[in-house]
Amino acid sequence: PISLVDARDLARWLAECAERERSGAVNAKGPSGTTTFGGLLEVCRQVTGSSAEWVPVPEAELLAAGVQEWVHLP
Repeated sequence: PISLVDARDLARWLAECAERERSGAVNAKGPSGTTTFGGLLEVCRQVTGSSAEWVPVPEAELLAAGVQEWVHLP
């Protein structure tokens, strides 16, 4: 499961915090469990009209190819 946040909502909230001179660490996120990463990819495919096929690749193969976690892929 993933949680998403609308960038416009986050920007509005951060601007409000700056205006009120609030600072500190924050953890901003949307509601949990509303979709999965696969569900997000499926919606992307649908709204773009793509016929892309998702091909799972084992983690070991990605790491061997130099793909870095949280740099190239989530």
